[in-house]
Amino acid sequence: MLMKTHAPIPRDFIVRPLRRGQKAVDPVTCGHCHLSWDDAKSTRYTPAPGGRCPFEEFHEGYAHGSDAQRALDSFDPPRRVEILATSGAGYFKKGQFGYALSWDKRGGNYPMDTHGPSEPGEMTYLVSKTKDMRGGALWFTSRGVRFTGRR
Repeated sequence: MLMKTHAPIPRDFIVRPLRRGQKAVDPVTCGHCHLSWDDAKSTRYTPAPGGRCPFEEFHEGYAHGSDAQRALDSFDPPRRVEILATSGAGYFKKGQFGYALSWDKRGGNYPMDTHGPSEPGEMTYLVSKTKDMRGGALWFTSRGVRFTGRR
């Protein structure tokens, strides 16, 4: 079972995570901490540059339950991929290279190479420009990345 991947967000932090069902003009969800925010609200953290999360300073490592419950698995070491398709987020451009850090096939991710959430059983990969995920990471479907075989 995937557990929290962030420290508690202080009450006085200027950007507030969206609550379930809360309306937003430009809702965005982080692929690491799974928190959502309204990117249309102007603060010193938002609108967030492509691929960045206003809650990055609270990010922690991925934590998993037992192997039998695990829905999100990590590549160790991260696998190098070429970006084949993007939908204009600006963090990656077609032809750039990044690192697949983990994979998921539960569905519900918002991949950058499609419109709408992924379907259950559809393979999605969390891709970052760096092996240690500095600067954040975005989800891509298997159609949006090509594994290069290099590490």
